[in-house]
Amino acid sequence: MYEVEVVYAIEHAQDIREKLTTNGMKLVSKTKQGAIFLIKEGSDYVVRIRITPQKAELSLKGNSFNKARLELESEISDYESVYKIFIALGYRLDTYFLRTRETYSDIQKGYKLDLDTTVDSAIVLEIEKTINDPALEETTRNAIIDYATRTLKLSKNITSEEFHKMLNDFKSKQPKEIDFDKIRQFLKH
Repeated sequence: MYEVEVVYAIEHAQDIREKLTTNGMKLVSKTKQGAIFLIKEGSDYVVRIRITPQKAELSLKGNSFNKARLELESEISDYESVYKIFIALGYRLDTYFLRTRETYSDIQKGYKLDLDTTVDSAIVLEIEKTINDPALEETTRNAIIDYATRTLKLSKNITSEEFHKMLNDFKSKQPKEIDFDKIRQFLKH
């Protein structure tokens, strides 16, 4: 499976919530998440450990932005041990963050819309669609952009350069070590 994702910076979360519900999208879930990203020199993939109050998942994601990418996921039970295993295998912490994710769905179009409010970062809306054939990437991306423009009145998606600048600004402000107690505390409240 490949995901095609288009990301938009959102100034006010409430404004986009109203646009989503006004246009018939249903709030599917709202959850707090801790997300840990690990990278390894020379690898084309990123390992993500996503932790919610209900479960933890391990993901292998293609290391690209604004391109269709492979994504494999599996539920895990001991995220701290999994983190330590990847560190022992030569991976290093790239970044981690705490966010509240509101997931909306447009069933007719097959889109998943994630409104992410991340601690100490910008609010973003990710609109994504899963495809089986990466040859459909450009058509799917254009359809998502058209949908965002017409339906949600969003004018400009985040470019790869803008995304990496936002990410690097965020990384420069965060500690270099993971505080698992801080993650657990965030998820509780």
